[in-house]
Amino acid sequence: MVNRNERPEYVNLSFRIKGRQPEVWDPIKGTMMQQTLYTTDNERVQLPMFLPPFGSTFVVFRKPVQAHVTTLVKDGAELFPTLPADTFAEAPFVQQAAGLLFTAPGSYSLAHSNGKVQTKDMHTAELPLNAPWQVSFSKAWGGPENIVFDRLISWPDHTNDGIKYYAGTAVYRQRVNLTAAQLKSKVWLDLGAVYNIAEVHINGRDAGVWWAPPFTGDISAYVKEGGNELEIKIVNLWPNRIIGDQLLPEDKRFTKTNVKKFGKDYPLRKSGLLGPVRLRFYE
Repeated sequence: MVNRNERPEYVNLSFRIKGRQPEVWDPIKGTMMQQTLYTTDNERVQLPMFLPPFGSTFVVFRKPVQAHVTTLVKDGAELFPTLPADTFAEAPFVQQAAGLLFTAPGSYSLAHSNGKVQTKDMHTAELPLNAPWQVSFSKAWGGPENIVFDRLISWPDHTNDGIKYYAGTAVYRQRVNLTAAQLKSKVWLDLGAVYNIAEVHINGRDAGVWWAPPFTGDISAYVKEGGNELEIKIVNLWPNRIIGDQLLPEDKRFTKTNVKKFGKDYPLRKSGLLGPVRLRFYE
């Protein structure tokens, strides 16, 4: 399944197959999970799917049907199997190995294939990770070794030419305090807008390379009560440095290339961590 649009898509998928358990294989995370929510009807299996912009996934049928959720209702409105009329900007739930994780607050009702009905009131919370951010650029590539960002902006919008035309890796750092009450929930990190790739480290542990939207992930296993050190390495593309070099004498340039399209008047590309960055707490 592929989303060819630059917007998230929430759709119902219908497969011409009988009596088989759907599994969702994520090509980015490398996970293979049994789908919790689906229906079987005659010769078809129907399931909901939320895909990020340009996102894709595989749906595989290897095993016989197992117990599952057949109907999902939120605040009195059916989310599945009836497709909602509105379009979700974000996934209303996330499929995990342990089942469904609801990412929007509300009152949920779940009907199971064995006739059991569950009701759950879900609550969520957010913690914005506002400025200041400590940011380190590579001096070898023209950037400042240490600088404070009072707000998250695209590097070309900065007044410092070493940042404005920078290409390479910059490291954003911030210390985040969490309480025991907050850690009773699932803790997700949402980076917001990223240009172009993020490598996330929490308390010195590698939480992965996030290279495709949405730039969000479950970091529950990495955080602890009290202070937490968040380090985000952002890597952008080369054009801005090539463009900036056209404004420098040849002996002061950082790059050597036969690519001529990126002249000094070529528009600069968005770069860096733009956010908003926040922690999300899900029951």
